Amino acid sequence: QAGDGIRDIQCDWSSDVCSSDLRPEIRKWSARLEVALPKLFRAIPNLRFIFQAVPETKRRALEREYGDRVICREPTSDIYQLALTYVASDLMIHSSGIGESFGLCVAEAMYFGLPVIVDSTPSLDNAQVELVKNGVTGYVVKSVAGFVSAAQRLAENESLRQEFGSQAKADAQQNF
Repeated sequence: QAGDGIRDIQCDWSSDVCSSDLRPEIRKWSARLEVALPKLFRAIPNLRFIFQAVPETKRRALEREYGDRVICREPTSDIYQLALTYVASDLMIHSSGIGESFGLCVAEAMYFGLPVIVDSTPSLDNAQVELVKNGVTGYVVKSVAGFVSAAQRLAENESLRQEFGSQAKADAQQNF
């Protein structure tokens, strides 16, 4: 388990913490999530966003624009480092510019008991909508406004986060 190593993330633990995990390839980067970020920060004043992997050009822009409200961690396949991100998070928002053929990071977040918000990409790979049961383990959204609304709902309602997270964990344990 993550234990004391979680402090490595250097996060204000009174914040609502959201994570996103992707490969640091620009084609995986989501323009929809990028447009949603300022709206998410306005809607959820205590939000901190952990990116487990982000393209270097985007990393610099995020850190310049949002300062300590974003934490950009290095890409890794080390399960301990991934666990630190998941354990530090209250929920996961996942969006990919090309969709997901499976959605391993979504399944991992669910395994760690996180409710997950994903966007539908019907003209691309779209496996993420098969992993997340809308209104049960998280939310499937179709727009920037959908990301903001779903994240705000989960940030404001701890019991809903726990309910979705428990169901997400059970689904991940049963199916993966």
